Amino acid sequence: MTSNVPIIANEEELKAKVLVPYLTRLGIPPDEVRFEQSFKVQLGRCTVRDDSGKNLGSSSPRLDILVTRNGRSLFVVELKAPQESLTDTDVKQAASYARLLDEIPPFCLLSNGHDTWIIDPITRKRIEPSTLALEEGYQPSVTEDLRREALRDWIG
Repeated sequence: MTSNVPIIANEEELKAKVLVPYLTRLGIPPDEVRFEQSFKVQLGRCTVRDDSGKNLGSSSPRLDILVTRNGRSLFVVELKAPQESLTDTDVKQAASYARLLDEIPPFCLLSNGHDTWIIDPITRKRIEPSTLALEEGYQPSVTEDLRREALRDWIG
């Protein structure tokens, strides 16, 4: 007996065989889906260093997928290979990409094809799908505690 479930070996296959068809079924047009979007990180005049201590002229992170709606950021998708378990580090990665966008989307979607988590990019907490309610004019908010945390972490 042949199964209709695609065999997924890596992130690219997960994107092509599962996520893109799913977004299409949701009615999200192709022009509202951006793949491998790069953006520069600038921290004042600071030089960015990687873990090896090597100076880098700039850093260009790249998020897997950005889904927009009517030109506004709707959610960031961070995909992992099916054999990888989702971790807190993955949550931080997805949230950090969302926070670096000019307009922070209200959600991040993190998936390895087996497990899918919806993440609040501001608090980095998981959101249960049953509690989701998207209203017109969505806007993430930043609490005073998060502002202090950002200042402490980035400015010192």
